[in-house]
Amino acid sequence: MPSKRWSRRERAHMADSIAVVIPVLDRATLIGDALDSVFAQTRRPEQIIVVDDGSTDGTLELLRGYGDRITILTSDRAGPAGARNRGLAEVRCGQVAFLDSDDLWRPAALATLSDAMTAARADAAWGLAETEVMAGGALPNPLWPIAATRLVLIPSMLFRTASLRDLGGFDADLRFGEDGDLVMRMRREAWAVVELDEAVLLHRRHPDNMTLDRQGAAGAWFDLARKAMHLRRSQGR
Repeated sequence: MPSKRWSRRERAHMADSIAVVIPVLDRATLIGDALDSVFAQTRRPEQIIVVDDGSTDGTLELLRGYGDRITILTSDRAGPAGARNRGLAEVRCGQVAFLDSDDLWRPAALATLSDAMTAARADAAWGLAETEVMAGGALPNPLWPIAATRLVLIPSMLFRTASLRDLGGFDADLRFGEDGDLVMRMRREAWAVVELDEAVLLHRRHPDNMTLDRQGAAGAWFDLARKAMHLRRSQGR
């Protein structure tokens, strides 16, 4: 069968179209809020992909209730990076954003990021994040700001799909710190990134992600430091 010949208008639409990927593991009480924030976007995405990474708390059954509003993929405890890569492989849009299953986007998040990235012909756009402390949650340390700030959080970014694939996606060997690793590689490859002074994300702190922070932070920073040293040596620095 001959390959489809895309018109200029179709190619332009594909370049501007947006896919959303949400990795999830045992978030039955929170994933609905995350999806509601996607459905409430002023710029609706063309694809919504949810990757269930082996949930056992009814998350997958809950997701099936959304019918064809979302595409459900599964992975077997691949971790956040591996689950994101699983979703990235199925993206058919020119732009892609990743939302964590316990966070929320502001209603204009995708529109704001997409307009800025497209206007600048950039590889990515990066907005600010605000922090909300949920019941039983706490800040990682007393100096953590509540106000909007430029945290290294993947859900506060929008990517050019081709650029992210060329970069190799996320490092699936990292269970923690994959966001910092990605930004490090973006800088190494001299990505064009638009940084916006507008909050696009509500990052929610709760007991579960606090526990993960405590368990993984030390090892994550060690892995990132070791990888950074390896990259510098490979570049002769």
